[in-house]
Amino acid sequence: MSLGGSGGVPHDGSPIGLGWRYREHDEVELESFEETRDGVRKDRETYMRSGYLSPEERHEALKIHGFADDEIAHEADLNKELQTSRKDSVKEVEDAEMLQAMGQAFMWWWMVTNNLT
Repeated sequence: MSLGGSGGVPHDGSPIGLGWRYREHDEVELESFEETRDGVRKDRETYMRSGYLSPEERHEALKIHGFADDEIAHEADLNKELQTSRKDSVKEVEDAEMLQAMGQAFMWWWMVTNNLT
């Protein structure tokens, strides 16, 4: 487990990612692994309802893995800035699309009123 770096951007709190530490295990044939996983996998919607961790749960999990409160809070602040930036860029795109649609509507109106259609 690592602080941040998950590729996902949670709505609130610090993201949790996969770290580089791992435990060695014996090799397992893919088919055998898939058989053990049969019936365990969840689709995204189900996972988001049952596998979702609240910001508080993520905070506690990160503390258990040795991250300090100030590190977790700093990452949460960075995440909040990223969320704000994403919302701003979506708003810019929406505004640009609306402006384009209004321009097209005006052009259509102008062509119709000038008998150019």
